[in-house]
Amino acid sequence: MNEKAEDPALNLLKNKKCLFLNERYLKPNQVFWSEHPFGHYRWRLSEELRPFIRFLRRIEVHDEPDREDALKVLSEIATEFGGTNSPLNDDAYGVSMLCWRFLEKTHSLKLFLTFTPGC
Repeated sequence: MNEKAEDPALNLLKNKKCLFLNERYLKPNQVFWSEHPFGHYRWRLSEELRPFIRFLRRIEVHDEPDREDALKVLSEIATEFGGTNSPLNDDAYGVSMLCWRFLEKTHSLKLFLTFTPGC
């Protein structure tokens, strides 16, 4: 796969469920190389996949999550439970709280960098 990492056709895979992991197909934005706070809503890649890093970067697999990832997970939880107006189960509640903490932390860091001279 790495030999073809520069192939423009790979752009078609960027937002598609093209990674078969844990008995399911996942989108590149659903996996990370590092730990994440998103529970079963996202997955961590195995180090065994490092040889394919050029391919995985090309389809936009990220090392770690960012604000957009937390917002997407919150949106998925809202869709999962909001359509039926169901209360969150313990897992979804825990993940949603971790998403909000993640957003608060990244927002605080962004404000710090914005108002700190020299940053």
